[in-house]
Amino acid sequence: MDDSALYLEYNGLFNDDPSIAPFLARTAPGFENTQTVAPTGVTVSAARARSLVLTWTPISFDSYNGGYTIFVSTSANGPFSAAVTTPDKLTSTFTLDGLEPSTDYFVRIATSTYSTPDNKNTVTSDPSPVVATRTTSGAPAPASVVVVGVGSGIYQEGGTVAGTQQVDVVVQGSNREFGEDQPERDRAEEIADDEGDRQDGFGTHCCRSFVPADTLVDALS
Repeated sequence: MDDSALYLEYNGLFNDDPSIAPFLARTAPGFENTQTVAPTGVTVSAARARSLVLTWTPISFDSYNGGYTIFVSTSANGPFSAAVTTPDKLTSTFTLDGLEPSTDYFVRIATSTYSTPDNKNTVTSDPSPVVATRTTSGAPAPASVVVVGVGSGIYQEGGTVAGTQQVDVVVQGSNREFGEDQPERDRAEEIADDEGDRQDGFGTHCCRSFVPADTLVDALS
């Protein structure tokens, strides 16, 4: 049988069986260079509260119009919904937004090649393996200065000086300490009271406020 004229170009075919590789090399050399297959190396390079940055390796058959369709689900078993299709097959990264914080997401990507002179049909590959990820919580960033008075001590919330008679003020990456004596501690709390809402219930002498760093620094300088 003459098997030298096997024509496999411009389809969605791939071979993962080494035993038939010699046959394909003889009958359809280079056929893999014209196949619409799934992209490889799909990863989540960054996860945020409402978006995911996806990256992958584009397929070798990047000529003719087409793109990568990103499918998303909140379950590993689906159902998967098509979220977006890239404008071409050269694209290797995409930011998928409009997501929910603190949510598990499962992503897979398929390739499509639209009608060509060699194949009038749109060819769509099998999807890539599922990639699992999770968006972040999206917790707000801390205020520039958080002053808390508890009993006789003043400290920056979340710091390491709780219970001591000082407050660490962070200004553009540098630290400045205040509150080594009673008048200065009283003044720091007075500023906190002026700048934020005073809250009772933490002790006999307490306040909890968000104070701009420059306000506190200027007032205590």
